[in-house]
Amino acid sequence: MSDAIRKSTGKAKRYVPPPFVVFVCQQTLVQLSRKHDFRLRLVPGEADDFCVRLSREEKNGYVVSADGDFLVYVGEAGTFVPLQMFPWHWEGTLVLTAYNNVRDALGITRANGLVELAALLIEGVDRTIPQLIQLINKNKTLDYLAQDILHKYISAYTATDTLSALPISQGYFDAGVLPGRVTELFCADEMPTFWLPLLPITNPPRKDPWPISQHIRQTAYFEFQRKGILRGETVLEMIRRGERMVPEPVTITETNITVRNDREVIFITAMKLLIQNVADEDLRFLRYFVEMYILLGQPVLSSSSSCSAVLSPTLQYVTIQYQSIIYSLIILLQSKSPTSVDIPAFASLWDLGHFKTAITQTVAGAEDIWKSITDGMGPGYELVDTTSKTSLRERSSAKKAKKSNTAAPAARSDPQRICNNPFSVLSVSSNSAAP
Repeated sequence: MSDAIRKSTGKAKRYVPPPFVVFVCQQTLVQLSRKHDFRLRLVPGEADDFCVRLSREEKNGYVVSADGDFLVYVGEAGTFVPLQMFPWHWEGTLVLTAYNNVRDALGITRANGLVELAALLIEGVDRTIPQLIQLINKNKTLDYLAQDILHKYISAYTATDTLSALPISQGYFDAGVLPGRVTELFCADEMPTFWLPLLPITNPPRKDPWPISQHIRQTAYFEFQRKGILRGETVLEMIRRGERMVPEPVTITETNITVRNDREVIFITAMKLLIQNVADEDLRFLRYFVEMYILLGQPVLSSSSSCSAVLSPTLQYVTIQYQSIIYSLIILLQSKSPTSVDIPAFASLWDLGHFKTAITQTVAGAEDIWKSITDGMGPGYELVDTTSKTSLRERSSAKKAKKSNTAAPAARSDPQRICNNPFSVLSVSSNSAAP
């Protein structure tokens, strides 16, 4: 994770976190809340107002954040803990004067001074900041700012008491299980918008990885709609392509995708979908996912964190395709049981360190799992040994021979195959590829 965070986007001091990291962090918080018996709340959209309201209501409530917006909540002096300082400034009893320190440093004496200063700066008042602070301290803000404008601006930073969600949604928010961005679907007054996890803009400019799992999310939206907590017939999925965010309209409809709430079933479903969709030349990578899955089920893996294997751009793209499938399957399971605590965590099905370890060493047991994945797909789906270059060349030649064989159409239309792409096979034996 830290490696991905350090990869710059090419712009000064701007970094893109690894995809799905927010989802993993939230699921980790859910697990910690059960283990240590604390309550987790989800809030759609911006949570600033809700956090400040909770800190008002709780006797010893503190807002811990790196978001500078909290500094304008000047009525909550002493409750904001800058994340950059946390927890090093705990000294027995926590005493914080973050707001007071800011006001003192600027020379502001009025309670709402920071809010008024921000409002004046936005309005573009032709005065220096020291001059504006003098106006604020003398209660002459309204000489330069209309009262209704100031009132609206202050209201934007005043804690709200209600959410614009349907009443049935509140129970799902309180459960704290659903991903935060999914909950925003329940509060849309017009067309619901779902911001899919942002992908690093350094990805190679290939086909977007999200369409491979769109039908899974369509069924998830259908489940939410059926429960009466999702309005409309279309969801706008916001997808990152290069440096742009692109809206992708998705019709809410039920598809034929089904998956059980079981870690192995989720993995097998994802792998079958990968076999069906990845390019033929990328099929050789699928062994790594099987071996990673095995390693994730083992109690200790000391070498995973120190593995220095480097993923090629092509392999990075395939891993993001896999992650998008896993993410969407978890969303589907949560749409069926929005308050369930038994849905497997994303981190139990993907980890970069374990994946890199699978690249550099052979893991026992992969053949058995692969048989479960390819069950019913007919012959010629044995697991490729990616360490044998000769074997890969032979298999590649066999695949080309099969594609050019005029007798091949009968095999392509085999009803036992689950693949829409007739050539999406992992390997072809020499016998089946013979002219």
